[in-house]
Amino acid sequence: MANQQVIEILKAISTNPAVLILDEPTSSLTEHEATRLFENIARMNALGISCVYISHHLLEIFKVAHSVSILRDGSWVCDACVADIDEEFLISNMVGRTLVDIYGKRPSRDSFGPIRLDVRGLGKGKEFTNIDFQLRSGEIVGFSGLVDAERTEVAHAIFGATDFDSGQIFLDGEQVTFKTPRQAIQAGVSYLTEDRKSMGLYLDFNIRDNIVSNQLERFTIGPFMNDSAIDKATDQAISNYRIATKSAKKAVRMLSGGNQQKVLLGAWIGINPSVLIVDEPTRGVDIVARSEIYGFLRQLAAKGAAIMLISSDLTEILGLSDRLVVMKEGRIAGEIDGAEATEEAVIALATATTNNKGKR
Repeated sequence: MANQQVIEILKAISTNPAVLILDEPTSSLTEHEATRLFENIARMNALGISCVYISHHLLEIFKVAHSVSILRDGSWVCDACVADIDEEFLISNMVGRTLVDIYGKRPSRDSFGPIRLDVRGLGKGKEFTNIDFQLRSGEIVGFSGLVDAERTEVAHAIFGATDFDSGQIFLDGEQVTFKTPRQAIQAGVSYLTEDRKSMGLYLDFNIRDNIVSNQLERFTIGPFMNDSAIDKATDQAISNYRIATKSAKKAVRMLSGGNQQKVLLGAWIGINPSVLIVDEPTRGVDIVARSEIYGFLRQLAAKGAAIMLISSDLTEILGLSDRLVVMKEGRIAGEIDGAEATEEAVIALATATTNNKGKR
């Protein structure tokens, strides 16, 4: 995904434009790659190229923009000079109210329950090796790293989407090896993919079909689908996850990015997982939907699920994680307690020339 995004940006720049419009250009990029993009935008500005920069990542506005125009519900709200405003000004004008503490309150370590997922020495060829970590009941563990860190590849192996060569996986104390995602789902492991459009959702299907697509056995009576049970589960998901739609039969393709992500989240939380893997859960999502999604993850953790959070958004992973695992080139470079984590500490581990184990 990140390399695809870089190619798209290069393609746009290659035309030597007078005006360059960038729409969520960093949605798949790491912090390091985003910094390089900002540097290139500054160079283009110096050459007389104007940029329109559209982003849901508010801190980027202060890094790249000179002025900002704020829109809400398809209407212009205001213009402002970036030097004269702060993040709170952006948020309050975007949503019409003030959002306080969007990441929620981090629980104390004493509140975490027993080990849900225990990964020991997981390895696959040259992709990743010697992956060791644990997820406890009620804990959100963030996985950070650069593009070649292979975090998603580790998640795929755990979920049964790909094989692994070495190591062991324990779920609630029992060793498991999922040969298919179906087996993982049946065991109570969910995986929300980083690319909702090509891997997560059936875009031409409606909300109703997507919500139950990963748990069809639950909604069958003999060879027939139990429509009343499907309707009830769909209505509950629309209500619980505040999916903005007039009908459950609306094609998912027609929803906004935030509502598409809520459908995907509703489908995977709908199986009542003991372990939830979320890969880039707020990519291309506005600040209101982000806040809601963070709340859904906190609520699920509070009910006893263990959450593996993979994100390239450093602010997000610092704000949401109870503990951070930093990966580099298919290895774990170190771990940091969430309350003590800083951008500098994470980046230092992600770019270190040697592997140094942090706190466990």
